[in-house]
Amino acid sequence: MFNITSKTIILSTLIFILASITTINIILNNTFEAPMKATWSQLTTGAKQEVKCLADNIFYEAAYEPHDGKVAVAMVTLNRVISNHYEDTICGVVKEKIRGTCQFSWWCQDKERNAAINHDLTPRQKQVYDDILAIALNVYMNYGRLEDPTKGALFYHADYVRPNWKNLNVTTKIGRHIFYVKSDNFKKGDVRNGTNDAEIKSRFAEQGAVQPLVLLAYGGS
Repeated sequence: MFNITSKTIILSTLIFILASITTINIILNNTFEAPMKATWSQLTTGAKQEVKCLADNIFYEAAYEPHDGKVAVAMVTLNRVISNHYEDTICGVVKEKIRGTCQFSWWCQDKERNAAINHDLTPRQKQVYDDILAIALNVYMNYGRLEDPTKGALFYHADYVRPNWKNLNVTTKIGRHIFYVKSDNFKKGDVRNGTNDAEIKSRFAEQGAVQPLVLLAYGGS
């Protein structure tokens, strides 16, 4: 028969175990949801190329849009990568032509394309580009953790043009850009909006994005 001291010890032990489990769960959850951080030098050669393509696309599509507008262009680019309807790399999506039409028009414009290839920028443009590169790196590392301001959009256009697009629904307007999803996806609710799906989380960050892959969950370096 247990005495009072034994019962107290057992109860204290159980409380300690439960508290430890709770603490571990909190740490794991916070670590999983915390932003992944990496410096440029930590990226593999392939990841650097992908991030540069993403930064180029943001720059030539939305250099002077607000911050959310730049993130929105990045999200549309990555939404296309995972959609199974377009190229399966960022660079492939950015440079893709469908029926002879560049999906991102700047890539078919000689001046912009050559400037991107040669990184031929003015000092002012270089400053803007460096800020955009940081945005591109953050979105690349944290796609799936970030809320998608476009609500899953695969398409957008500037508000001063009127494309003859059909079977699309507007999801939002950010800055000068209007964003769309296909009508079928809109009706089904198949719209990515900050989803935490594990496959999406790992798509970019865990395929050799960092060499070695480092989860800097608490701002380490």
